[in-house]
Amino acid sequence: MLLAQSFWPSSPAPRSAEIYYHRELLCRSLEGRRVDLLTISGTNGMLSTREAPLGAPGLMPEGGERPHRFRKPVFFLSARVHPGEVPTSHVFDGALAFLLRE
Repeated sequence: MLLAQSFWPSSPAPRSAEIYYHRELLCRSLEGRRVDLLTISGTNGMLSTREAPLGAPGLMPEGGERPHRFRKPVFFLSARVHPGEVPTSHVFDGALAFLLRE
């Protein structure tokens, strides 16, 4: 799973049917910006069940369908946690492009 503020206008679309991509609004920052939760994985190990709703107040304000569950380890990547971390936007964009390529 990847957690990052969204810096691009639209979600990049996976180019392969073997890549699982799910984007959901985790919460909004104090300035009202989106803080998205991205789930990116290969489709191998994907279960038919979905992640449970997060019960903490203020999380997942748009609701919607949660991502599928997987039988594999989780890797967490975060970017631009503090003001002034502009270079991490570029690093995250490159990491996202790498993960979504065939």
